[in-house]
Amino acid sequence: MWALGHSGTGIVVGSFDTGVDGTHPDLIPNYRGNHAISWFDPYGRHDEPYDNNGHGTHTTGTMVASGEFSGFLIGVAPGARWIAAKGWNDRDNATASAFHRIFEWFLAP
Repeated sequence: MWALGHSGTGIVVGSFDTGVDGTHPDLIPNYRGNHAISWFDPYGRHDEPYDNNGHGTHTTGTMVASGEFSGFLIGVAPGARWIAAKGWNDRDNATASAFHRIFEWFLAP
């Protein structure tokens, strides 16, 4: 896709997973920014992107990692921006009500 000129530029993708490490150097450049509208933790524990598990960081990297820090082309859409919601709490448990709140948030982040 990159060879065809498709990089995801102008697109915002959402991660609904264990969270995202907002300090990851290959993800920082693609964060849409403004934690109030680009990050959602229905459990109310983290005001900015956070991932205690690592899975969400991995999948977000697969989607949009720029590779600016590592020097490797990683993300399928390295030109896209990302937003994220933490579906599982810090004990890796989830609730249906949290999932519903996340779905609502994704409709109007």
